[in-house]
Amino acid sequence: MLLRLMTLTSTILLTGCMATSYHAPSGDDVATIKFVNQGRGNADVYIYQGAEFCTGKQDAGTVDRLSSHTVSVVGNQPQSFSFGYGFTDYSGTKSCAITATFTPESQRDYEVLIVSSYGGCVAYLYELEQGQKREISGKQREYAKPYTNDNWCE
Repeated sequence: MLLRLMTLTSTILLTGCMATSYHAPSGDDVATIKFVNQGRGNADVYIYQGAEFCTGKQDAGTVDRLSSHTVSVVGNQPQSFSFGYGFTDYSGTKSCAITATFTPESQRDYEVLIVSSYGGCVAYLYELEQGQKREISGKQREYAKPYTNDNWCE
């Protein structure tokens, strides 16, 4: 168990170091995503250049616990992101992350909310309009096999 946890932690640390910095687009064809962290630790946000297979991992910032961080993305085309956190409690170090894909519309605002749950974490995706939240669907991504650092989801 400890070895598995250490391997997972090492993998997370190594892959985190391999991400390039995210450069937000500008202009009329952008949408904004507000990442809200109600998890148990500070959360990292990654945006992928290649949405289909989660390639080109880019570090879009860290969201402190009980805080938010807004990112601009290209609208009207699929966007894949990872949002997750790590924490230490009485039973050791744990982490939880969600990777998902959805297609934001240009000039629209969205929110991704991550919360702690009994089994780990849950993320909710909303479209924001006139001060109201409307839950929308995205596709949660799974690990592809064989795993490679820059091409890992299906």
